Amino acid sequence: MEAFFFGDSDRQLYGVFHEAAGSGSHGVVLANPGPQESMQTHYAYRVLAKQLTHAGCSVLRFDWTGTGDSAGESDCVSLQQCRDDLLMAVQELKEISNPRRTSVIGYRLGATVAASTPFTQPLENLVLWEPVISGRGYLDELRARERRKSGDLLEPPTWWRAHRANDLLGYAMSSEHHAELETLDLAAQATPSARRVIIIAGKTGVAVRALGDSFKERRIDTSYAEFEDGGGAQLRDDGMLLAGVTTARIAGLFPGV
Repeated sequence: MEAFFFGDSDRQLYGVFHEAAGSGSHGVVLANPGPQESMQTHYAYRVLAKQLTHAGCSVLRFDWTGTGDSAGESDCVSLQQCRDDLLMAVQELKEISNPRRTSVIGYRLGATVAASTPFTQPLENLVLWEPVISGRGYLDELRARERRKSGDLLEPPTWWRAHRANDLLGYAMSSEHHAELETLDLAAQATPSARRVIIIAGKTGVAVRALGDSFKERRIDTSYAEFEDGGGAQLRDDGMLLAGVTTARIAGLFPGV
């Protein structure tokens, strides 16, 4: 495991490279969720990266601009900025390990970003783990978590009492990013660039099926994996994303890995 910075000198991204145990012919980039959920998924992503390397994949984890240890402030986060970051991360992995095939696994908002990023070459696999399909619903979830964390305090913090709509769970959000999330409809807006799309969800409901159908209409090989412990419930309760069996099953989704 090697930690380093990469990208343009004026906006360096923090990355962690996990070298494959075998040939490393398959490279995988892990796309983080939004900043409000990234800490809850950190351990699971480390476990997933390790499982993928044991299966023969080289892996790159990284922080979006304005999050984690990457340059920038949280209020500079936007979907387009994240798409640019993901393109840069995929290119960095190719330069480091020169894989014959490249895939991306994204969780929550990271899956949403990955599904709408125009990769220069189609990915082998695009794994959308509990993707954010409705931006408005996603914002409602974050607000509900914020109310549970702060609304019942005897003396709520000033930032919560002020009802600053663009500050959620301690992270500043620009008005532009808030507006683009309000209008996000992944089924209508996604432009996946991959040979195969796998959608992982705790329950394959109407919204997930509609998303998959929109991909199939574009003749993209799309399948579903329904994991009972997929992770959504843990985040709603402010818990850590489960690791181990779930992540091992995700690692096992890659053909030939």
